[in-house]
Amino acid sequence: MNWQHFLETIERRHAGMQGGFGLLANVKRISVEEPFEVAPGVVFRPARDDEALTLRQLLEFATIDGLFRHRNPYETYTEHEVIAPDHTRTHIHNLPSGEYRYYVAEFTGTNLTLHRVLEVSVLTPCELELGISIHINEAGFRFGFSVDSQKRVLEEAKHSDACLLELKRSQLEEIKSVFVKFQQHKDDGVGLLPALSQFKQLHAIPISSPLRFLGYMAILESLITHQPKPNDPYESLTRQVRQKMLLLDRRRSNLKLPYEHFGPDCKPDKIWTTLYNYRSAVAHGTSVDFKNRDFRILGSARQALDFIRDATVSVMRHTLDEPELVSDLRAC
Repeated sequence: MNWQHFLETIERRHAGMQGGFGLLANVKRISVEEPFEVAPGVVFRPARDDEALTLRQLLEFATIDGLFRHRNPYETYTEHEVIAPDHTRTHIHNLPSGEYRYYVAEFTGTNLTLHRVLEVSVLTPCELELGISIHINEAGFRFGFSVDSQKRVLEEAKHSDACLLELKRSQLEEIKSVFVKFQQHKDDGVGLLPALSQFKQLHAIPISSPLRFLGYMAILESLITHQPKPNDPYESLTRQVRQKMLLLDRRRSNLKLPYEHFGPDCKPDKIWTTLYNYRSAVAHGTSVDFKNRDFRILGSARQALDFIRDATVSVMRHTLDEPELVSDLRAC
């Protein structure tokens, strides 16, 4: 089947559609029985059979560097077999057709509200990724393909389901609540809007690159620090971030930082000092050995990256919930 004939087939299949739908690329289950409206005109629900067929065919056509051919995470699941203390073997099993994982965001009108919902989902524990989408607008039948988002999910899901989310009602309610609050938010110089934009841009940097760590740290600093005075050691960025993050962590928050991942004996101030030593090493091109006692508490580059990402998200959420506090914190 050639491309033009393929598109005509899809258009006939979805004739009469108003608006459109897009694949929630990193969702493996929505555990509510009825479609859930997360924003006006945007509903999350399981894909119908014809929609699932269209999504599968579009993904097959796109191929995405062979990742989809390696594994379709929407029709398979992974099982890990321990074969040695430090080694596991991954088995990929087919799901019954009634348990396929195609979940979609259905929208009416334009897809602008949908994209804003996905943008603010960063400020919740469930950052959502959009894959293939198709819709009808004034120009006729269209399809969209968020290649970077879809590729990221397929890459991470190549050997594991760990990146795939199960959305419960409480999580859907939180996304809905944060969207409403974001719509009412007045930036007033606190920097949330540019921080969100920069945060999404960092997705283009491979997760294995230490530059991504530097990017998250820079966003965090932009929200809570001010330019330090050169001759005042109490003004250093290291001290500002360490002390201000400790203050924020004492606030009631929906996104508490998982300090416990570094072990029960690791104090938060020590963790932040070590993170800044790691930041300095990365910025100066120095190789870091996480078995070295100076960096051992961080565990690995990925664990340090995951923590600083979560810390950046936590500060952005504080900026949404308590903009005056974060603005005052930056100045002090």
